[in-house]
Amino acid sequence: MDELESSLGIVHEVSKNRPFSPHLTVGFRDLTKANFYKAWDEFKDRQLHFEFLVPQLTLLIHNGHCWETHQEFLLSKKE
Repeated sequence: MDELESSLGIVHEVSKNRPFSPHLTVGFRDLTKANFYKAWDEFKDRQLHFEFLVPQLTLLIHNGHCWETHQEFLLSKKE
């Protein structure tokens, strides 16, 4: 949280008192249990490696019903 605040100016006062878990979502909960287990059997032992550029960071806040975009931060490439 301190790094996000000092380097990107990302400050959300409510979140300062909660655990922070940065993550990248690669799937959604709309997968049925049966299909999840089929996919898990297929992919559980595979290695995965991606390299990609991230043009922006989007901070989402849950409003009690769904996730909403709170703020977007454009990222610049270091030269």
